[in-house]
Amino acid sequence: MRTDAGARLFRDHGLSELLEWLYETHGFDFRNYRAPTLERRISRRLFLTGAKSYGEYLARLKETPAELTHLLEDLTIKVSRFFRDAPMFERLARDVLPTLLSGRSRSRSFRGWCAGCANGEEVYSLAILVEEIVRRRHGRFSVMIHGTDLDDKAVRTARAGLYNESVLSEIPHGYLKTYFDRTGDDYAVREDVRRHVHFSRYDLTSRRSLSPPGGVFADYDLIFCRNVLIYYDLSLQERIVSKFAKVLAPGGVLVLGTAEHIPRPFMPMFEAVSRRWKIFRRLLDAPPTPVSLEVFGR
Repeated sequence: MRTDAGARLFRDHGLSELLEWLYETHGFDFRNYRAPTLERRISRRLFLTGAKSYGEYLARLKETPAELTHLLEDLTIKVSRFFRDAPMFERLARDVLPTLLSGRSRSRSFRGWCAGCANGEEVYSLAILVEEIVRRRHGRFSVMIHGTDLDDKAVRTARAGLYNESVLSEIPHGYLKTYFDRTGDDYAVREDVRRHVHFSRYDLTSRRSLSPPGGVFADYDLIFCRNVLIYYDLSLQERIVSKFAKVLAPGGVLVLGTAEHIPRPFMPMFEAVSRRWKIFRRLLDAPPTPVSLEVFGR
């Protein structure tokens, strides 16, 4: 449900018809994105295409498949690097992952989900940390880290696992040599990391499913959703966190972006591991998801 302010903006500027068309014909639901963000990014496409109105731009979208690709790229801007916010990853490696990985065996796998994974840097960063712990413990168990994004192009880039050194500047010493192979001007993620990950396109706002295709229905040990919620209005933030609360195992960890917060109705379900880095643990005796905020009920 859009906020009244957002609905007025969409109606006044002709965005509503465009957003409904994106949803009805392609399944891309931007109707609960924050209105100023939508207007700014779509207005850029109007300027670049020379369209004089949202109606004219919608006509171009219908006639030009390539423009739809450009619009989606602008609406889902990818800003990511390996080990972005290095102190957050250090905290994970020191205090969070060792606990989550303790007592694992071949019969008890570790499952992670990076929602809104952009080009995959965050997914591989997490997989490297897990592989480091596995190697130190001289033990093997199943690891699956699922990376999802709305953008097909980003998912293809993530699957390829080939990166320019510009996104590798924050990788800790030794990791580049251990987990990457130089390929011309780029670096390729090695198989001992790639085997832990799986990528797929998934709309985080979907009402049809709780978790992405190929994932598990519940019991994720760790969910990353960094710098994604900030693009949505409060009602959609609540729906997304409701989804996470349902598929995160008791004692599992949710990591948000530093400018993001757990919506108030869900705060009793979590304890803060790090308020600075927005790392939260789902309480073992957490109360159930508020009935009014059920994923499929709004």
